[in-house]
Amino acid sequence: MDLMPQLNPEIVPMVRLTWLDAQDSDGSWTDIQDILDHECAVCQEVGWLVLNDSKKVIVMRSRIVAEELLEGGAYIAIPHSWVIKIEELIINEETDFNEFAPSGSSNTSQ
Repeated sequence: MDLMPQLNPEIVPMVRLTWLDAQDSDGSWTDIQDILDHECAVCQEVGWLVLNDSKKVIVMRSRIVAEELLEGGAYIAIPHSWVIKIEELIINEETDFNEFAPSGSSNTSQ
């Protein structure tokens, strides 16, 4: 299946994905009630939603900035049945980097 036409960086959504994951114990002796009360971990990923089908979702956190989306990194495939919600994020291209810099620091080269 050729996905490349769908991977136009202008239309691939940036998302926050909330999902359930297994959460292991530390292996120590534990009261049975605490074992029965053990929950799954609620996790979140933020990145580009490069695949969302009936079997899995793939979120990619890093990409090379180019006209075409040909390479990416820091990605995770999550079974679709583990996904709690997918929220599309709005990108503000006008945000000035210095708005987020700690006071007293700058982003200038020396």
